[in-house]
Amino acid sequence: MGEGFIDYKGILEKTVSIVLGAFAASIVGMDGIPLADFSKDESFDQNIFDAEIATILSTGEKAIKDTQAGELKEIILTTDNNTIIAHTIGENYFVMIVLRGDSQNIGIARITIRKLVKEFSQSLL
Repeated sequence: MGEGFIDYKGILEKTVSIVLGAFAASIVGMDGIPLADFSKDESFDQNIFDAEIATILSTGEKAIKDTQAGELKEIILTTDNNTIIAHTIGENYFVMIVLRGDSQNIGIARITIRKLVKEFSQSLL
């Protein structure tokens, strides 16, 4: 590994392994194109998830700006099957953790995602 190389995928894999209920994580451009991703579930179509969450964040960001409530930082979506936590990294990226199952630690996932944002901000901003 060269000087300054950041193993984003390795960091995401470690994150998924330590957050209870997590099975996927990614760093994605606001255009929906992933910079890096990791999933324990090969049947999970992460590219579609990344693109759709980028759309939701962009729409949410516009709505927040229209209401003058500040900048959108984090969204949490809960479905029948998954909990998705996405946090922006500046204006161009976001990091996302996807959880499923009866045992999910959303609090730890949120704390972990904030640490990732701080860590990734240094290289992505």
